[in-house]
Amino acid sequence: MQNKLIIRLAGAGLALTFAACDLLDDKKSPPEGVSGLDSPWIGKSIDSLSNAGGLAFVDGKLYVANGHATTPGVAAVDTATGLITAYYPTPIAPVGLAVTASGKVVVTETDYANGAISVIDPATKRVRQDVLPFGTDPGISSEDGKVFLFNHTTGSVTGFTGNTPGANVVLDVQAGAGSNPYAIAIAGGKAYIARYNLGSLLILNDASAIGGGTRDSIDLSAYVSHAPIDTPAVAPRMSAVTAFGGYVFVALQRLNIHYSALDTSLVVVINASTKAIEKTIPLTYRNPVSAEVRGGVWYIAGEQGGQGDGNHNGGVEKIDLASRTHAGTVTTEAFLGGDVSSYLPTSSSGGYAVYGIGWPNYKVKKVSP
Repeated sequence: MQNKLIIRLAGAGLALTFAACDLLDDKKSPPEGVSGLDSPWIGKSIDSLSNAGGLAFVDGKLYVANGHATTPGVAAVDTATGLITAYYPTPIAPVGLAVTASGKVVVTETDYANGAISVIDPATKRVRQDVLPFGTDPGISSEDGKVFLFNHTTGSVTGFTGNTPGANVVLDVQAGAGSNPYAIAIAGGKAYIARYNLGSLLILNDASAIGGGTRDSIDLSAYVSHAPIDTPAVAPRMSAVTAFGGYVFVALQRLNIHYSALDTSLVVVINASTKAIEKTIPLTYRNPVSAEVRGGVWYIAGEQGGQGDGNHNGGVEKIDLASRTHAGTVTTEAFLGGDVSSYLPTSSSGGYAVYGIGWPNYKVKKVSP
């Protein structure tokens, strides 16, 4: 029990009570987590990062997952100078980043034998390591003020509020055995889950219920690849989903049975009220591998062939969600000098792309259209 110091004021009949440790003991609880200000990475250029993965943007700082072989961690980069101002070490290689409603950065990590989740607090410049063990093939996104974790291996999707993975869970569902859930969108109280290995988009009719409420789906199997024509693919390969203005948008890679991008990739536009597919939008670049929304625009990165194919013929393009139309190209792999793996818009006039120039060499480049 904490000792108390009582001071009595004579004649006043008053007693003031203070915690003794506040007045008599200078010891304080150690700060939570590991410092991000004690690293040889600090002061280096963003160009020094050669194992880049997920990106996040918080309060003018770009956060870059860096899967360095000996010093894995997340770099905070000053976008004005391009220099690393903090570096948050992680026990194993970070791969994905998402931002909580209060501005913390949640990190998924994996070495393909172990998986974990860590949380960065940009305000205190510290990271809580290994907050939660997780699967070896993790995915992560933020949506509707929540962070969602995807276990690609088991098919589970878990959403939570606050800053502690595993606490304040608001959704915990199984998307189907072998379904490989990739992304989630929330609209009209419903959750829409893109399932990479199946032919139908999963609908949870109550996104606020822990189990998602009743289930429904929309069949997208008509869009599987037919190249070559005699061996059609088993799924259209949904890689991203978002919702806007009463519509749901699903990006389809349409890879063939050998996982080659020979058919034109598509965005399928679905009326959320009727579940009717109202149109498809052909993508300029095949094989969409990442997608981010900013200001009513969906930015989609398509690597066209695959990582390390040497062709550099992919790029980043835009979908105007309000008009439900294609809105042009943002950047190309020819400009980047490698195979694009993701793009994060940080303003209406630009952002940052991660591109590969041979495994595991992935760099980050600023894009200013």
